[in-house]
This record gives sequence, structure tokens and C-alpha cells, in this order.
Amino acid sequence: MDIGEIVTSSFYYAKEGLIGHWRRWFILIIGTVIFPILYGYTVRVMQGNGTAPEVEGYLSLFFDGLKLVLIQIIYAVPAIILTIATVTSALSFDGPVFSSSVAFTPGLATAGLLLALIIYLIAYTLILPMALVSFARSSRIGEAFQFNKILAIIRSIGWIEYILALIILFVIMAGISVVIQILSFIGIIIPLFYILIMILSFAISPLVSIFHARYVRGIFLHGEPDQKII
Repeated sequence: MDIGEIVTSSFYYAKEGLIGHWRRWFILIIGTVIFPILYGYTVRVMQGNGTAPEVEGYLSLFFDGLKLVLIQIIYAVPAIILTIATVTSALSFDGPVFSSSVAFTPGLATAGLLLALIIYLIAYTLILPMALVSFARSSRIGEAFQFNKILAIIRSIGWIEYILALIILFVIMAGISVVIQILSFIGIIIPLFYILIMILSFAISPLVSIFHARYVRGIFLHGEPDQKII
């Protein structure tokens, strides 16, 4: 898998999909406020087209966006439960508790819950991107939970290459976020500049979202033997 090619092609796909298509870009900026619209558009990007699709069929975009959000919520539920359980266990721990001849240490329970949370978050981070693409390409929510198929795709890509691709994506997204945060900090001193940065953040949201969706789709396709073209 040529990760550099995926980065480059995803960037040009996003750029060519918006630069010069100002109406499309403007509608997607509005879609950052009506968030399911932008999410629904990324579903279409992940479904696969030679060029960025038009923004049309708003009701369909809205519901596809809601489905995407629903999938992410379902995936997040175990993490939320484990987080609550870990915090509750930690707050209730006030030293070893002994019952009859059996010693039970709540601290061990907290450590166990924390370990389970960490393991789940790692699995969540690895599986969710491919789950979302799997859903988008089939338009069926159930496909996002076909873990055997998703893991088969990842194995086909190669775990090391797959993890490296996700790390590179994380670095790119984090880099964009850091730049925006730095500019926002400067904007605190210059109020007008801060307003301009907020406008810029909304303006580039569609570009970043399209890039992200196309990138994970590119990774997914490299797990399908007969579909190497991104």
C-alpha cells in the first residue's frame, strides 16, 4: 500500500471537488452547522466516485449522516460505560476491603476496568474507520458491525501498514487542528482576527472532511484484492 499516494490523491480529490465549485463548497459549509448534511456527504465520498459528487438529495444526505452518527455512538457506548465504571470504582476506593477469608482490593477492580477501557479504545480506533467505509459502500448499518469482514480487510492490508496509515492520518488531522488552535490563540489578542479564524475553520471543514473520507476509503480498497484503484 502506497500511503503517500493515498494522501496525495485524497488531497487532490478534496481540492478539485471544492475549488471552483463554490456553490457546493458553500452548501457544505452550511452543512457543518446542520451536521448530518456534511456527514451524509462524506458517506457519498466513501461510496466512491471518480470526482466529488454533487450536493443533492438533501433528505437522503441528512439520514445518511444520522446513520453515520448512530454507528459512531453505538461504537462509543462501551467506552462510555467503561469510563463511568472506572471513574466510579476509582472514587469509591478508600483502601483494601476484606470480606471473610477472601481479600478483595477495589484498586485491582479499578485497574482492571482501566485496562479494559484502554484495550477497547485501541480496538475502537482500529476498527471504526473501516466500519464506516463498510457501511457507506453497502448503505446498510449492519455492515458496520460485520467484524469478521472488517478484520479480514485489515488483515489483507497488513496490520503494520494499516496502523501506520492511521497514524499518518492522525498526524495530518492533528497538525491542522494545532494550526487552527495557534491562530485562535493569536486571535484572542486581536478580536477581528479571531472572527476571521472562526470563519476559516468553518470554510475548511468540508475540505478536511472530504479528505478524511477519501483517505479511509483509499485504505479500505487496499484490503479488497480486486479494487486497488482509489
